[in-house]
Amino acid sequence: MEKPFGFLIIIFATFAQAQTIQLHREKPRPMAGSINLGTAQFNALNPSSDFKMNNGIFLSLDGEKPFSYLGLYLEAGISYLKTSGQANYYFTSTTANYSATNVDFNAEEVQGSFGIRVKFLEHLSLHPYLGCGISGGYFQVTYGNGLQTAKVLATGEDYKTYDGVLDFSTYGEVGAELELSNSYGIRVLDRYSEGNTRPLETLRKQPLRFSANAYLLSLYAKF
Repeated sequence: MEKPFGFLIIIFATFAQAQTIQLHREKPRPMAGSINLGTAQFNALNPSSDFKMNNGIFLSLDGEKPFSYLGLYLEAGISYLKTSGQANYYFTSTTANYSATNVDFNAEEVQGSFGIRVKFLEHLSLHPYLGCGISGGYFQVTYGNGLQTAKVLATGEDYKTYDGVLDFSTYGEVGAELELSNSYGIRVLDRYSEGNTRPLETLRKQPLRFSANAYLLSLYAKF
């Protein structure tokens, strides 16, 4: 999938079409909330040689509020991401330098997001949409027992077994909604995001840039 910034071009280029489709609607559109669950393909973009990420899970709770009758929505949510992988560990404490290669880790992030969504053909039960936005959260890496090598243990005792930093991301998504009734429906979507963390002390004090491509199934309710 293309980077999320491309969605901005698509959204604004087709916004006039969305206006034409939606202006005939007389009833105000309701707000909605959803729960989304699926798998995600994680990829370390930089430093790619020191940090390898496996596939993981993506779980989120979202809400949306419509603007007028123009097919445009504000969306906000909270998400949980989890993955695993292997890293080349390098940490400098006040007393020593610690290093180890191919150390297993688990990584988690809780993040909040805010964005916009444009829906098309809302008068049909099945209709597509596009969205984009920004998010921020806390990213934590927890290292496994493979960190406790003879070399590390011989170096000292003040090494770190976990590392946590702030992360800021942008995302773009494409999906479709199927209304099962006037009150609820299902949604399938593909969300691509790129995150940029603050420097990780256990990664040579380098920031981590990574992508997550999530394939999600959602159940939403209107209120």
